[in-house]
Amino acid sequence: MKKSSFYLTLCVLSAISCLTGCNNSNGKSEDAPLKVRISETCPKLVQCGNTINLQADVLNDKSNKGVTWTGDDNLVATISDDGKLTGLSQGTVKATAKSITDPTQTAEVVVNVNYNTLISVEITTKPSSIKVGETIKLSASINGDPTNSGIGWMVNNEALATIDQEGNLTAIQMGLEGKIIVNAFSKINPSATSSNLTIEIKPSSNGEEAIEDLVEKVGDYRLIFKDDFSSNNLNKNNWEVMIGDGKKYGVTDWGNDEKQFYREDNIKFKDQEMYIVAKKETERNDTRGKTYTSGRIRSENLVSYTYGRIEARIACPFGDGLWPAFWMLPDSKDNPYGGWPNSGEIDIMEVRGRQHYSMFGTIHISDEYGIHDTRASDYLFPEGQDISNYHKYAVEWEEGSIKWFCDDVLYLTIDKDHNPWTLKEGTGVFPSPFDKKFHILINMAVGGNFDGNRLPLDKELPAYMKIDYVKWFKK
Repeated sequence: MKKSSFYLTLCVLSAISCLTGCNNSNGKSEDAPLKVRISETCPKLVQCGNTINLQADVLNDKSNKGVTWTGDDNLVATISDDGKLTGLSQGTVKATAKSITDPTQTAEVVVNVNYNTLISVEITTKPSSIKVGETIKLSASINGDPTNSGIGWMVNNEALATIDQEGNLTAIQMGLEGKIIVNAFSKINPSATSSNLTIEIKPSSNGEEAIEDLVEKVGDYRLIFKDDFSSNNLNKNNWEVMIGDGKKYGVTDWGNDEKQFYREDNIKFKDQEMYIVAKKETERNDTRGKTYTSGRIRSENLVSYTYGRIEARIACPFGDGLWPAFWMLPDSKDNPYGGWPNSGEIDIMEVRGRQHYSMFGTIHISDEYGIHDTRASDYLFPEGQDISNYHKYAVEWEEGSIKWFCDDVLYLTIDKDHNPWTLKEGTGVFPSPFDKKFHILINMAVGGNFDGNRLPLDKELPAYMKIDYVKWFKK
């Protein structure tokens, strides 16, 4: 009996030992896994210019070291290591909290950054004219900005006049239009813009129509239009923002089975450059099911001419399925040739984001049978250069001739003697359809049939197409 009692006691103690300490080889219980969690009280909305404190918890972290924070788009918001997020421009930013103890443990929160819509701006000095070579000081007032971020200034054509951020306006030449449009805007909410102030440019006191030393020239070409984004704002007297998946403009998925939804928030500005940003945004509910967003602008009926040298300085991102483009279409108003491609298209620059060392120049037309046709060539960058570097892309378009340049190197000529284009019977004679007003488009598509419907990897986004300036010269 005593022996049985002894064994019974031993079995009970062994069972208790297993229940309390048999979870690892040392007989000690394992700690619960470390985990990062966004706090329920973490703010998810901030106005531009304001700062919020992001909050995250690290469960089961005995070291209590906390997290460090990063963001995916520093054009929308800045985020300090300790989670202070400051809104810069309207859009969304994905903030990631990472455990300091175990950096493999992370959690994410999407924060919406909104403009203060109560801000208004008005120009208070309103001259009707300015003389070539003259500088005048403009002034404006702003209401509803608690951040006191101040007022910015922009002029629609920097080939004719310049304006600094203090409101000093200087006339350079009369140009083709003989007038400029000036706006003041809120620096914290650039969409809060004054009404247009139109100012006539008159000859100087001694009758000169231009300060020749300040007028840019390329060979026989003279600068007639320039937007170098020096005001860090989109001038809507030059550009229309195109929105959506193409249906608004009569094409499904922009005609190329593209996967992006264009939004104005994907057009950003920093250091006097324009950025078009392609992002993956699975949490949006305003993109008609599209999980990618990007940006697209055009100058139709705003900046459009017939013939000239059209030029931009652009840097493009790497990434499968990314399709940046700088191109031209005819103004649709009063175009006698019908719809695309009968009316023509000039692609000054297109790149495939996975092909780092080349770009393309192309025209699209209809042949004599009404079938879509192209003339095209690629350009290979010199050793050590690729699409991510800034390059100057240009065409020189004259009656019956189009020439393509990259960094002033001529790489494609199409004219009567070099692979001339044809056109659908009954729509005109050579050089139509390239004898009407054309306008400029700049965009970055995602996916589509230009590169076999590839899509970027998540790590390749957000991706940034950077535009330094756009210029138009004429002889």
